Amino acid sequence: MPSFYSNDKLEQITKRIKRGQDPWDACDPGNRRECIRGAFAAYAMHRSGMKITDPSELVIAANRMFGIEFDKADRPTYFNFERQLFQYFKKELDEVRLTKRIESFFDPNFKKSFHQALIDIHEDRRKAEADRKRMLREKDKERERERNRKAANKRRREAYKVEKSEREKFDQAHPFIVTHKVRLMPNKQQEEYIQKCFKVYRLCYNWALDTWRRRYNEGERVFADQLKTEFNAIYDLHFPIVNEVTHFAKDTGFDCFRRAQNDYFNKISRGAKAHLPRRRQECLRDGSFRFTKRGTSFPYLWDYNPDNPDSVANYEKNGPSKKRQYLHIPELGCVKMMERVRFDGRVLSAVIKQEADGHYYACINVRIDQEEWKRTHKQGNRTLRPIGIDIGVKNYAVISNGVMIENPHIGKSMMAREKLLASKMMRCQHARTEKDKAEGVRASKNFKKRAAILAKFRNKITRKREDFIHKLTSVLTARFARIVVEDFRVEHLRQKHALAAELSDIAPYRFRSLLQQKMDMIKVKNKALQIDSQLTIANRYFPSTQICSICGDRREERLTLKDRTFVCEHCGAVIDRDLNAARNLMKIVGPGEPDSSAESGGLLRRLKKNGIKARQMDAESK
Repeated sequence: MPSFYSNDKLEQITKRIKRGQDPWDACDPGNRRECIRGAFAAYAMHRSGMKITDPSELVIAANRMFGIEFDKADRPTYFNFERQLFQYFKKELDEVRLTKRIESFFDPNFKKSFHQALIDIHEDRRKAEADRKRMLREKDKERERERNRKAANKRRREAYKVEKSEREKFDQAHPFIVTHKVRLMPNKQQEEYIQKCFKVYRLCYNWALDTWRRRYNEGERVFADQLKTEFNAIYDLHFPIVNEVTHFAKDTGFDCFRRAQNDYFNKISRGAKAHLPRRRQECLRDGSFRFTKRGTSFPYLWDYNPDNPDSVANYEKNGPSKKRQYLHIPELGCVKMMERVRFDGRVLSAVIKQEADGHYYACINVRIDQEEWKRTHKQGNRTLRPIGIDIGVKNYAVISNGVMIENPHIGKSMMAREKLLASKMMRCQHARTEKDKAEGVRASKNFKKRAAILAKFRNKITRKREDFIHKLTSVLTARFARIVVEDFRVEHLRQKHALAAELSDIAPYRFRSLLQQKMDMIKVKNKALQIDSQLTIANRYFPSTQICSICGDRREERLTLKDRTFVCEHCGAVIDRDLNAARNLMKIVGPGEPDSSAESGGLLRRLKKNGIKARQMDAESK
């Protein structure tokens, strides 16, 4: 440290200043640098009224007064100030001029400016200290917010774990998910809202499909989630109708496109023939959208309509209705249902759809427990003896125990009426060819009326067929725990014109899929009871009609469709070909004995009770 900066030197300078004497006398007159240092130090102490302990303040003051700039590599210490200030006065070679220049530092203007510079230095330091403290407080607050956020996330994760564990316990206690299809009775405003949801669903699906097709042809691979993100960024500007309905309509469109895209690529990966997904055409009597539990928006059932004062008053007076119930749809309100949901459990999701008959339906998924399942699904004494089922055209199905189920010929019995309605519709004005469409030929009102009548009639045929298959599969799964059915290529058989209409009428794949669903449901139900429940699908190339079910010999010549009886050349057995095929299917699982007459009689009574025509066949003849 320089000698003048010692306590003795500072005391000498201070005394001379207090006496009104020149502070230069306390410094060495022959050393001009010491004079400069002493002058600045003494003046700084005198004007600031405080002891200067940090030489960087003098550095900053000199920098403001003379415009001296220090190098960034140099530390702003007292010695830097000394070197830079000496360089400033180096040009003053004349001692007289140098002395006058130094003495000019003590004129009133210079004293005032230098004093203001020191005040500004202290003010800047005060502000800097205040800013530093403020930044420290902000950092403390930020750390506190970070701790609170981590604590909130931890509480959220713990709450999610608790909710997940409770949901898993609830799912274990309620292992069944069943669906109840109920007709809705919306008013005019609700119907307009539902139709708008259908329109948004078709808009989102078609937009995603068109965008994907264009990029796919250009060689770009785009997935449904990426398209949904892009659509969310533009629909406010280009498709404002999306904001007028619930977001579930938009989500349903992209979910359907995702499934269609996955099915297309899965077929390509299997080497099967795949067609690009088709656009959803606008139709006044067709549409659907699905809504599930998401946040606070989830479907739930009401015994009254909270938006209707009369319904609330009636509920308070008479209690819940035994026939009516209301389904709450997000952003729409409560919609009246034709009947109550017959399952008591937690509502998971619902699909709102409109069928060809013009009516609206809600397919409500409910999770129920085992007691509720037993109450709503009456199960008989299920036998572990396997059975084989042969699907046919003449007879709908033949079971290995000799029970033959007659073909109801639902579509064939109503074909004449369907043709009549179709011919009446085609006689009305509409665009018959592409040329008519290009010319702008529009369908007349009578054409639309006839089309609605025909669609309603075809929907009636579909419902009758669904009712028959549902009843038959329910009876079979309630009595038998092990079932074997054959797997055949329906598309290949439909190429034969004589069988195309009959195969479409019996719907064999629908029968097999419903049988699989119900067997899986019963398997979950009986898992705790350790009862086997199995549906076996035989290989489509298994020669069930060429093998004798009695001796096991295989016939060399193939049976034609006209041959209704199987004759074994080895043992001479004569048996119905469908019954023989059913017994061969039964043997795939394992050897089984035919049911007793009492068991077959119980099955026949159950089928008759459900309105299914069936009879016992003659087993065999020699």
